[in-house]
Amino acid sequence: MPGEWEHAVAAVGPAWERRCGAAGRQAALELRERVARVAALWELTVGGPLATGGESVVVAVHDRFGRPGVLKCRPPADPGTCREALALTHLASPHVVPLMASAPADGVLWLSRVVPGQALAEERDDLAAADAWCEVASSLPRAADPTAASAALFPRLTQQLGALEAWQAALPKGHWHLAQRVVAVAQGLAATAPAPSLLHGDLHDENILSAGGGTFWAIDPKGVFGDPAYEPACLLMNRWMRPTGPPERLAAAVAQRLGLDARRVLGWTFVHTALSLAWSQEDDGRPVGASDPRWAVLDQALSALRG
Repeated sequence: MPGEWEHAVAAVGPAWERRCGAAGRQAALELRERVARVAALWELTVGGPLATGGESVVVAVHDRFGRPGVLKCRPPADPGTCREALALTHLASPHVVPLMASAPADGVLWLSRVVPGQALAEERDDLAAADAWCEVASSLPRAADPTAASAALFPRLTQQLGALEAWQAALPKGHWHLAQRVVAVAQGLAATAPAPSLLHGDLHDENILSAGGGTFWAIDPKGVFGDPAYEPACLLMNRWMRPTGPPERLAAAVAQRLGLDARRVLGWTFVHTALSLAWSQEDDGRPVGASDPRWAVLDQALSALRG
């Protein structure tokens, strides 16, 4: 429907313009025509936009055999398109959404569609969600070599830790001690980390979708080389932000299932939560307000580490 496309353009237009200037604004205005051109090349029938976010628009399609798929669209030549395509290739497993084709110059990926597609975040039982998450996480290959040519597209986790310095400097005085503790924990984890593996990098419970029959698929990999104990941090942060946040045994259960050190998992959850606040600060230009639930997660994780 025309209104759906107008809504999608309005949703991503400002973000694309901030990132790419006038070219980003034009990319949003030409989104429907770009999708039609790529779909014709791949012999796809276009439905309409399914979801929009700050980075991309997801459009429903069917191939010539009637099989459902989606086109994930960013601005043309956006480096995120190539990076995600490469991450999907390196992390290919029965629990990762299949990449059907990519058109990096057009900023478009053709992905299989996860049906029914219910997010794992809707699972109210924390331990049941952790079981499903571990099934997905344990299927991901971990043998990627960060010295390979693909390393140019995938950052190292240790590089991302630099965001904590600017975050710390911009915080009110009352948060300085906590910020210093985060930096110290991050430095300690980085100094004692095992050889880095290619991680999904954003494997929270909104990025794991039900494919029916008790099967789940991961979507939206970021691709980052780092300590495998970092991977559960996104899941734990999301779960701990809920009003009835899970007990610390959730971190222990995930660590045991994946053969990880539970204390390192807790440490990375502490650091990742601070990184999430730092990235929000970068996006918004100001520190995140005290009511944000991530501050409570920081306190919980720090308490668990001390315990």
